[in-house]
Amino acid sequence: MPTDVWEQNDEAEDTRQSRYLVAQIGGEAYGIPIGCVTEITGRQPVLAAESLPGFLLGRMEARGGYVPVADMRQRLGLAGGEYGEKACVVIVNAGGITLGLLAEDVSSVVELDDAAVMAPPAFMIGAGAGCVSGVAKYDGRFLLLLDCALLLRPEEEEALRALV
Repeated sequence: MPTDVWEQNDEAEDTRQSRYLVAQIGGEAYGIPIGCVTEITGRQPVLAAESLPGFLLGRMEARGGYVPVADMRQRLGLAGGEYGEKACVVIVNAGGITLGLLAEDVSSVVELDDAAVMAPPAFMIGAGAGCVSGVAKYDGRFLLLLDCALLLRPEEEEALRALV
């Protein structure tokens, strides 16, 4: 009998789960690790700034200061278009920099078994391919998982540090 108890405990330890905020970006569902998210706010006016990479719109007032805002459609190489009423800004810690991610909508927080997360497909190319750390099936569709630490390249981080 003790052997069975140990086997059950080992199985329980192997089943780790991570939580993700589900955001709609370019008509696709993306998972943002909940540990990166500091706030979700409605869309706010963005103050334009010069010398920023194309996907960065400028900065908005939040959290007692200014937060740079990224158009996630552009960052991920997706088709553009107007943002609707449900558009929001998800404020995250992106590798030590506070960054606002403009999304079409956020819908829920989901818990996924780490074992169910697969590597991103090899055919995934484009501007945002390096930001996606994995793919998981959720609610009958695929959820692309973002890695907040990979949202910005080193040269983009430098430009943002000068802005804020």
